[in-house]
Amino acid sequence: MGINTFSINRTLYAILSVFFALVVSGNSAFANELRMASAGDLADLSLEELLNVRVTTASLASEKVSTAPATMTVVTRRQILERGYRNLEDLMRDLPGFNIQNHDSLRDNFVAVRGVTGNKKLLILMDGVRISPATSSAEAPIRDNYPLYNAKQVEILYGPASAIYGTDAFSGVINIITRNEAEADGATVTVEAGEFNYKRAEVFGGKRFSDNLALTVGGHFLDSQNPDLSKTFPTEFALTDLMVGGAVVKPASQRGGYSTPSKGYTAYAKLEIGDDWNAGFFQSYTEVPSSSDGKPTFYDWSGNPHIGHQQTDLYGKWHGRVAEHTEGDFEASYSLYEIVPGSRFVNSSSIYQSAFKYEKGERFHLEPRFTWGTEKNNVVVGLNAEWFSSIPLTANLNSPYNPTLSTADQQNMFFLGTNNTLPIKFWQLYYQNQSVYLQWKHDLSDKLYSTIGVRADQNSDYGGVVNPRLGLVYQRSDEETYKIMIGQAFLAPSPMERYRLFGSFSGTQDSQGLYTSSYFWVPNPNLKPEKVTTFELGAELKPAKETDIKLNLFYSKVGNLIMVAATPTVQSNFVSGGTIGFTQWYDNVGEITAYGFDASANHKFMMGDTWVDLWFNTNYVNGELKNPGSGLVAPLPQVSNVNFNLGCTYNREDRLVITPSLRWVGETSTYVDNPASADLGKKAPAYLDTSLYAEYKIIKDKFSVFTRVTNLLDQKIYNVSGGFIFNNTLSPQDPRWIMVGLKYQF
Repeated sequence: MGINTFSINRTLYAILSVFFALVVSGNSAFANELRMASAGDLADLSLEELLNVRVTTASLASEKVSTAPATMTVVTRRQILERGYRNLEDLMRDLPGFNIQNHDSLRDNFVAVRGVTGNKKLLILMDGVRISPATSSAEAPIRDNYPLYNAKQVEILYGPASAIYGTDAFSGVINIITRNEAEADGATVTVEAGEFNYKRAEVFGGKRFSDNLALTVGGHFLDSQNPDLSKTFPTEFALTDLMVGGAVVKPASQRGGYSTPSKGYTAYAKLEIGDDWNAGFFQSYTEVPSSSDGKPTFYDWSGNPHIGHQQTDLYGKWHGRVAEHTEGDFEASYSLYEIVPGSRFVNSSSIYQSAFKYEKGERFHLEPRFTWGTEKNNVVVGLNAEWFSSIPLTANLNSPYNPTLSTADQQNMFFLGTNNTLPIKFWQLYYQNQSVYLQWKHDLSDKLYSTIGVRADQNSDYGGVVNPRLGLVYQRSDEETYKIMIGQAFLAPSPMERYRLFGSFSGTQDSQGLYTSSYFWVPNPNLKPEKVTTFELGAELKPAKETDIKLNLFYSKVGNLIMVAATPTVQSNFVSGGTIGFTQWYDNVGEITAYGFDASANHKFMMGDTWVDLWFNTNYVNGELKNPGSGLVAPLPQVSNVNFNLGCTYNREDRLVITPSLRWVGETSTYVDNPASADLGKKAPAYLDTSLYAEYKIIKDKFSVFTRVTNLLDQKIYNVSGGFIFNNTLSPQDPRWIMVGLKYQF
């Protein structure tokens, strides 16, 4: 509080001024020395290789991205560095077909891909191993908990992929391919600081100890107070009296101001043993505010209300030849996801007291796989066995959950507003899943390739599911490729959705001595998987060696969509000793139709000692969300019909990198589950978001200084909110934000 904000901004602008004065100066001896580096590092890069990188995500085998039986985008290590991507959220904002809405109270963001919204509908892998939450938690964010300091490249697969990956490969798959110890080239340390008390650091390195043993390790941390949105949006965040039942419980004059800090860390390690074995560890923790976009009428920011998400993954993998033309793979992995004790809300539903939350999901996974291949055929057969345990997201608790005690009978927790008399219900779930999958890739000719696959899953909780895929790729020439893809996927109902319990009592009793409540969200254990079928047409053209153009058309139909719905009859006595006026739950009542196209163009070229990378992408998506039972017909939620991204990387002698970029996001529809809602048809306004990343290597391949500026033009930007009862329809976003940093390569 003792540091003047103007002084901070003035200092940061001074740093930026010096930075750009150095990098554009053409006459100084210092600048001349910096230009002595050879452009050979860039010239040695094959443009053809950059446009034809190999991927493994589409069909579990190495293949060129241009002929993979899926719509795919690959972001290389060079692009990650030159564009300043820190994490998956940064990267996803520049991808066609992605919509990201920030400041939802549990996830802190939510992601839509080609018109289908939901973080858990996007499967996230690291080297092919799942690092998404163990039991498909609907509430996990995709932010700085997925950093890219260890990434060699990121492979993005659009559309359903359950035929090989099972549940949650619904709207797409993101696979972070990590660097080995040789690609790490020693160790790199990065530190960064900026406005709003932003601090971030990364470290990554590797070492080979012998011909048969190599290790890579890394980690990062983030700590930020984040922008005070009440200064940028004073009308939306004007403090009001906090009211309960018509009585003032905290006057505006006694309330603390807007405060939404966040923090987190990750730790990573991979051990390679010989050519056949490797083992890995990845842990992330991210703490996000639980009331960042809440109306001051309903939310209190005092006491740091937040949600802490922790994910831990361990795995071991083997790959080797088992017979002529046959290779084998085996994976064993364990994952743990928690909304940690201490996570809490402070809002009107908790009578402005801290209401704590907890969730836990564990998964143990075994998967053997065999691949038989000849010149024209490739057959993959795999088995999968998974064992799960889960404590679904709890009701509002009056104190932090104690994981060392029994779930049901030793927590000593009571519903708020019942004078510690009505105990809260908890569940401990155990279930398992087995599956088998088969994929056959066949070269019909030297230009026509087919892929057929199917996977059958049997779950002890929700039954059996079968998902096929079909792909046909016609490569007319190296410069012209066409694709047809049809696929299905399913999304398992998460324990959080099936057993979500939310609500509190008023603190008063009726004439029969029952504690009264106007509203409760109750469990629905009978939820079934959501299903999607997608049809795609794709074309990739290379009119010049340095240019790549992609166009994809898609149509998706989602059924059994899980939506908020009123229970068929009010479960007034769901809590023994209480009476409830209205009850809701999640139910398979919705459907989505989404169709459209996405297009991208990338052009790379050299101008003397300068490397230029231009990219552009756009997408159009339309469709509707329906609930036939209620009569709801609404636009696709949290989705804008038209977006485009434009960027340019200027790299001089591999010493100076400047990447300006902009994204235009069209009007974005709100989430509506009730046909009578006043929010039906409301949209967040379109906006233009610009950013800048610049880096200057003071000592080539050793030491550099960089800056990043988000929302460069300082626009007032709104996202749409999550659709829950206490959120704004529109969620104000961050103003301009300036960071500077240093990077050193040991």
